[in-house]
Amino acid sequence: MLQAVEDDDSFDLILLDLAIPGASNLSCLQALRERTPLTPVVVISGNIQAHTMRAAFNCGATGYLPKSAPKAIITSALQLVMSGGVYVPLDAMDFSTEPEWLGRVANKSTPRENLLTTRQMFVLRLIAQGKGNKEIARTLSLSEITVKTHVTAILKKLRVENRVQAALAARDLLQNSDAT
Repeated sequence: MLQAVEDDDSFDLILLDLAIPGASNLSCLQALRERTPLTPVVVISGNIQAHTMRAAFNCGATGYLPKSAPKAIITSALQLVMSGGVYVPLDAMDFSTEPEWLGRVANKSTPRENLLTTRQMFVLRLIAQGKGNKEIARTLSLSEITVKTHVTAILKKLRVENRVQAALAARDLLQNSDAT
């Protein structure tokens, strides 16, 4: 499969089964990211463990579809990825712990209450993807009012005035966290 990607770089989307023969864990995904970093890669797997899904995203997946997903979910997820978005199953989101990189980018002198909560981080990531409040609410299974409350808190904590500035701040945070 890797040879096919090397021979033809015109793929619009790559669907990757984690159980591909000859690959161990996420090695094939990592190799694909090295060979074609701009092509969206959606992982399709029977493994629906949250840590595996998160590991796939950490390796550069732009989507993760359980093999048991209904046709409507698969169709919507692929359309989202093809339009430049990222499909993250709700099962992959762990709201009980902070994202690993948050501790690395937080200034040690920053009071704990000024850091974004885990839920606010998820909202911020979706803002950075250009999602509106309704779409964020659907993705995270929240009410639109709750999303608006999170957005207001995010803008205040990041000391920015609008969603575009928040998205830019999110990208800076993510880039800085990847560099450390």
